[in-house]
Amino acid sequence: MKKTISTILLIAIFFSIAAVPAYAEEYSSQTEYTKAKDFVANINFDFFLSSSDLGEDVIADLKNIQDYITSHREYTMDDLCDLVEPAKTRVNANHATKYDYSSLLPTSKDVLNAKEKEVFNSNPIYGLSVLLQASYANSQEKGRFGSNTWATNGDAFRHALWNALGTQFTSESYMRRFATAHETGSSDYDPNSIDTKMDLRNNATGRSLVKSMDLPSNPPNGMVIPYLISNNIATATKNGKLVRFVVAGVQYSTLRATNSATTN
Repeated sequence: MKKTISTILLIAIFFSIAAVPAYAEEYSSQTEYTKAKDFVANINFDFFLSSSDLGEDVIADLKNIQDYITSHREYTMDDLCDLVEPAKTRVNANHATKYDYSSLLPTSKDVLNAKEKEVFNSNPIYGLSVLLQASYANSQEKGRFGSNTWATNGDAFRHALWNALGTQFTSESYMRRFATAHETGSSDYDPNSIDTKMDLRNNATGRSLVKSMDLPSNPPNGMVIPYLISNNIATATKNGKLVRFVVAGVQYSTLRATNSATTN
């Protein structure tokens, strides 16, 4: 009798253990579907597809994703990654020389430096998002501060906003790697230059600030959260949480706190 009971218990334990992986796998898949759908929900396709500064390569990737999610009920982040063309490892010197790195963040795979491309290709869907956030940060800076903002409040705002958005929509570690590669992979990179120190510091501040922002969990569209983050970074700029080294047209040799000025 004892042997029979022991056998029954062992069988019961076996089936309960065997049932766990199947349930866990189903739950994991469901989580992946949810994560991918949440990721896509934060992309305002109409806004970005009408952008004038996004590269043709990025536009093509966006259209591929839009077509795919329209015809597929369920998809994962891996599926989305497969839809994004990897960045070509060879730097396109022709595109790079025409791109003004001092006043714009990268919005095309063609203008990325070798280190940025390496980070991009480690997770293409995240990389695509970082380029989209760069486009949004460029447009927000222009709208709030105008042009010719190198080393000023506007420049500080742009870098901090890009990193805050990238952290929100990808991950802090991925955005840190990409933004650092943007600086260290530049052909004129100098770790001791005040320009580099300014960008790296504002990048880090942006990534830090977004973690404490009170943002909605279910926004009505993909532009609500970027707009709220932009407002928060603008406030941080005004309150001196960022740094610059050009103040009222005068270039200094040390970093200075930003302020409420919106002109250069």
